[in-house]
Amino acid sequence: MRTNQLLTKSFITIYILTALFLFSVYIGLFFYVDLFAFITTIQDKEFHFAIVFTLVTSLISAAIIAIIAIPVGYVLAKVSFPLKNVISSLFDLPLILPSLVTGVALLLFFGPLTSDFLNTLGVRVVFTPVGVVIAQVVIGLPLAVRACQQAFSSYDARFEKVAATLGYSPFQVFLRTSLPMAKSGIWSGVIMAWARAMGEFGAISMVAGMTKFKTETVSIAIFLKMSIGEIQFSVAISIVMILIAIIILTVIRIFEGAEER
Repeated sequence: MRTNQLLTKSFITIYILTALFLFSVYIGLFFYVDLFAFITTIQDKEFHFAIVFTLVTSLISAAIIAIIAIPVGYVLAKVSFPLKNVISSLFDLPLILPSLVTGVALLLFFGPLTSDFLNTLGVRVVFTPVGVVIAQVVIGLPLAVRACQQAFSSYDARFEKVAATLGYSPFQVFLRTSLPMAKSGIWSGVIMAWARAMGEFGAISMVAGMTKFKTETVSIAIFLKMSIGEIQFSVAISIVMILIAIIILTVIRIFEGAEER
């Protein structure tokens, strides 16, 4: 009993110390920023562009991610096929690899390898907003796929069999049974992928470049301002991103709580 209490207290101590460290790191931004500089920054046209551009591209990316992740997650959860583990590991590569490596791979794929073909279709990816969206999708997709896979694996498959015996087609079973039972996990995964897409830097900088008022996401704006010594601008944007992240994480926790109930 005493051993268990000691172990629990040790773990709680580690938990508290780590939480205090993380709190101290992020709260430091709020103490460093100058109020006047913060107000000036949030009124800046470049800041407005970066925020709006990031929100628009990340929302488009989240929609695409949801369209892909739901069927992929369902297949990984419900279907057995040869080389399943090998093929499914492809979806995890962007999580394991540095995002710069993924960015280089995307740059070469949409540049030297396929640019001539894409140009005949009138499609440009490299150094365009399209490249931003593609980079965000590739980086955010693994989070949503894993969340969807777990969501579809978490409920009792007998519900689907019962729905099938009632005369539902496979598509109706999916829409009326599988999807509703997994919706909380799916929403949580898509929101997490959206948050990841909003904060992406490495892959976007490789594929879409870092052009002001064209492919300038919030992360790129922070980097560009830091590189020229405008620290207050970077700190102000960072604070805004932290506040947005807190809201996103709160929403995710709400969905996870609903799923547990």
